[in-house]
Amino acid sequence: MGVNLFTDEIRQNPYPAYEELRRSAPVFCDRRSGVWFVSRYHDVRRVMTDPASFSNKNTSAETTLLGADLEAHGRVRNVVKHAFTAARIKALDESIHALADDLVARGAARATCEIIGEIALPLPLTIVAWMLGIDQARLPDMRRWSQAILLHGTRGYSGQEAEHPEVAACRRFLAEHMEWAKHKPCGGWVTDLLVARGAADCLTSAEMADIGFLLIVAGTETTTNLIGNATMLLAADRQRQARLRGDPQLIGLFVEEVLRFESPVQRRPRFAALPVEIGGMLIPEKSRVDVLIGSANRDREKFSDADKFDLDRRPNEHVAFGAGPHFCLGAHLARLETISVLSAMLQRSADISLIAPQESVPYAASFSVRGPQRMLLTFG
Repeated sequence: MGVNLFTDEIRQNPYPAYEELRRSAPVFCDRRSGVWFVSRYHDVRRVMTDPASFSNKNTSAETTLLGADLEAHGRVRNVVKHAFTAARIKALDESIHALADDLVARGAARATCEIIGEIALPLPLTIVAWMLGIDQARLPDMRRWSQAILLHGTRGYSGQEAEHPEVAACRRFLAEHMEWAKHKPCGGWVTDLLVARGAADCLTSAEMADIGFLLIVAGTETTTNLIGNATMLLAADRQRQARLRGDPQLIGLFVEEVLRFESPVQRRPRFAALPVEIGGMLIPEKSRVDVLIGSANRDREKFSDADKFDLDRRPNEHVAFGAGPHFCLGAHLARLETISVLSAMLQRSADISLIAPQESVPYAASFSVRGPQRMLLTFG
């Protein structure tokens, strides 16, 4: 197979390569990396929903939740999910909308705004700090750590790379912070998980530090890219803007189609727990298997006019937040944050425009996530 999924060209626009894979090699092994790639929707869902065959263990620098399997994953998830209930997220609704409106108002006041650095990253980063009880003065550190974690986690597949100094600094801070929070409860989410329940239903300081590590990257970078992708697709089409202003109830549906059309997470790894056949190919035990989420969400066998952005698409059964036991716990929060930003933009501006052509916008320096690295907007 001639497709190389590790080039700058692919990072900028992976969709033609995904289409070629789905057509001619839906399950293939990249000889350069030894990674197996799965690109069709139904095969991707099968990998995600079959943890007995496709293990999550050691697929992440965080090994308590995202990088754990079966019983170990289930125990932690059953505790953490209480922090992401609809009622708990709703309690944040007013604060999130106020923060989003404040950030957008600052950009609108200047008429020109660099959306990623000024809105799309500060918003989720601040919310993660709220959840973890971290002082707002540490936001610059968290921003640096999240970017280091993301880049460090996508450099190679051997798992033998030395830990980046910024990643190590993040781990040290979180270990100290969670131990402090356990003895001096700061309220809210972090206190609930550390001390509020009985011994069987709370997490240790070490486990919470691991969860915090995951949140700093997954809770910021994923949402940042979702906001960036949504803003780009909004700014590129004035008719779309007019329709959403006329009917704000459609903003949620718009976000769902953004999730499908420009998935903020493009791929997720697994390891074959045993020799397993999929798509007519036998994958050896212990092989790394990457599901191409961005490809699955453009699969024409699942979605009609898959390469067309369709605000009226129903149903929209994308897998942008995963599927099965590892479905993203923060999905509702990410949606709420994105809707809050888009609502504020539409309310505060009669016209949102890209300064540079869409084709020239640089994308994040990662093969795992997709979103603008930097994007200038004007608010009319």
